[in-house]
Amino acid sequence: MVSYDDLEMALEFSSSGDEFGSCSYIDVESGKIYYVSDFVDESYPEDIDVNDKYKLVPHKRELGLGKSLVIDFSEKYIPNMVGNIQRVFSSRGAYSAFKEILEDNGLLEKWYEFEKEETQKTLVQWCNEVGLEVSI
Repeated sequence: MVSYDDLEMALEFSSSGDEFGSCSYIDVESGKIYYVSDFVDESYPEDIDVNDKYKLVPHKRELGLGKSLVIDFSEKYIPNMVGNIQRVFSSRGAYSAFKEILEDNGLLEKWYEFEKEETQKTLVQWCNEVGLEVSI
């Protein structure tokens, strides 16, 4: 069993940037999380990437929690701005620009709520798929 808070932290670590080569694995038997990166001095099992008992925590994009979540939110709450938001996400600094749009429209807190709910739902579903029990 793994706590949801620890799972969410592992997701953030795994999604922290491709340039850092960061990833995290969860031992489905013990719930222990291993953080793997050139910048982390932590030991981990040698067979972590080949043994089925260790599950690689996916990147947010792989779970539909990146740009696609932004578009889902936009279609639901500000459908008249979806085209503009899609254009924003074709350049650097997209999340900052997106949050400015939300703030200008009084939707920033709504976004954080939506993102939190969807992340939790998606992570719990992923845990069910890989046979990992999660405590919320």
